[in-house]
Amino acid sequence: MNPISDIVVAGSSTVDARLNPQSIVFLPGEIDFTAHGIRRIFQYDGPPLAGEGKATARRSLDHFQHVKGASVHAGGGLIHTARELSRAARGSFRIVAVDSTRGHRAVHTELFAHGVGYAPLGADAPQINLELRYRRPDTGRAARAILRSPRNSADASPGEGQSWTGPMDALLINSCKNSGLVRALSDLALERKAPQFSVLTPALSARDRLRQLARNQLSQANWAELQDLARRLGISCTEGDEDTVRLADAAELIQHLAKETPLNDFILTLGPRGALTRSRASREMLHIGLAARHPAKARLDRHPELVNGRGDRFFARAVFSWLTLAAGADRVGRAAKDATLAILNEAGASSASISSSCLEVASIAPRGSSRKAMVSTKRPGGCHGSPRDSSPSLVSPAAEEAR
Repeated sequence: MNPISDIVVAGSSTVDARLNPQSIVFLPGEIDFTAHGIRRIFQYDGPPLAGEGKATARRSLDHFQHVKGASVHAGGGLIHTARELSRAARGSFRIVAVDSTRGHRAVHTELFAHGVGYAPLGADAPQINLELRYRRPDTGRAARAILRSPRNSADASPGEGQSWTGPMDALLINSCKNSGLVRALSDLALERKAPQFSVLTPALSARDRLRQLARNQLSQANWAELQDLARRLGISCTEGDEDTVRLADAAELIQHLAKETPLNDFILTLGPRGALTRSRASREMLHIGLAARHPAKARLDRHPELVNGRGDRFFARAVFSWLTLAAGADRVGRAAKDATLAILNEAGASSASISSSCLEVASIAPRGSSRKAMVSTKRPGGCHGSPRDSSPSLVSPAAEEAR
């Protein structure tokens, strides 16, 4: 692999108009809220929002960026990834965010503040989302609900004559809705022998995601994204979500995917349960999770803003670690471990950082395999928030499932 100096992060920026409603009621397919004395009712598509989560509005939300009392913030996978990569790199790489939209002042301001270059190459305005932040009346806990704009510019083309011709030693793709731009950047990276990395979001077609899967040095997906891709390949998969799927079933699906299509290093994120990794070199699968009852989990529950974009930030940290680690069979596992620690330190108490001894690392065997799951029960240092070596050995969910 060539030395890395210039990194391109490709995606589609979004802009969040944030309001703090004085009252809010969730009904099936409808949100009724009052902010700054004005009552609004919005209908949405998708599963019912149980007090928080994301849904797609049935009408435009663009005007909310100009509504009294709304604060405007840059958001989306492009912003979270480029910003976190810059934080991790600390000036060791030059980073530019290539945007498939025509750009927005809030996006430019946010990226400039973190030393990231900005190249908006599209013709359409960025998607405007409405973020409602409030406190749940039943628990008093901070919560948020996000309504996404119904507009989808997946088939839009870059502006006439607009293309990226600058330096590129590595390419990261996350939530880019412009398939033409992704193909052009990916082909350029292939021509320059620049490593490619992407999050397999459904912003791109299944064909584009499969192409990237074959070209990527490292791919990342959450459980819903992995299920979607598997079904489009005709692979049956377990129902359920990231909170309930058995690790052995998830491992089996990844192994099945590897039989159907070229697959290099791979990370499956499972929310608060950690991540499942597959090494191309060794084909070993590891589960990396947080030790039980760690205080960072409670902090994440109290601060939903730390959850927003967490998968994107994890991706940036994992890629940064992957690029700086020496090649080896355990490269992806180490990268995921480093990314997990970075995210936990973000949510941890300020008095001390979280050490690697807070993590449980288990080898996972797919369901039906003769190999049993293994887990190390040694914690060499003790983690922040718990006495050193004072608690019994922890057993990860992987070991519990293997019993």
